[in-house]
Amino acid sequence: MDLPTIQSWLLAWAFTAPRVLVTFALLPVLTEPVLPSTLRNGIILILSMFVLPLTHEQFLNIKPDTLSMLSIMVKEGCWAYCWAIP
Repeated sequence: MDLPTIQSWLLAWAFTAPRVLVTFALLPVLTEPVLPSTLRNGIILILSMFVLPLTHEQFLNIKPDTLSMLSIMVKEGCWAYCWAIP
């Protein structure tokens, strides 16, 4: 595998993990008193690997420049905030 391919997979994984993290933050069964933080983070990264092929498909059409990555991060932050509001 060449470097741009590895970079695209890692970038997709970096944007997939926060989506799974929001799920863990909202479900009371998966919060801190039940699962220790190290175990919870490991489960989050493993579960995000299952969603990774779908996210990677979406990232193939996006050029990795600063403005597009910043706009994606802001969009994901807004979605996470909207989901966290009860």
